[in-house]
Amino acid sequence: MPHRWLSGETIPTCRNRLQAACLIDDMAEDGIVGDYNGSQAREVLFNLEPWEAINASRMPMDAAV
Repeated sequence: MPHRWLSGETIPTCRNRLQAACLIDDMAEDGIVGDYNGSQAREVLFNLEPWEAINASRMPMDAAV
């Protein structure tokens, strides 16, 4: 019997769900979101200050060409 959230879905939809889950797991490893906590939403650990510092150090896309 298929898992309840996979039943009736297409292969691309299932693949997208798995890719999203892997992305969230990667974000947890990087300290952006908290660990898995059952059906509860993960806590966002990353705030605006580090994000602005990262973006300030990046080269603008139009200057990269």
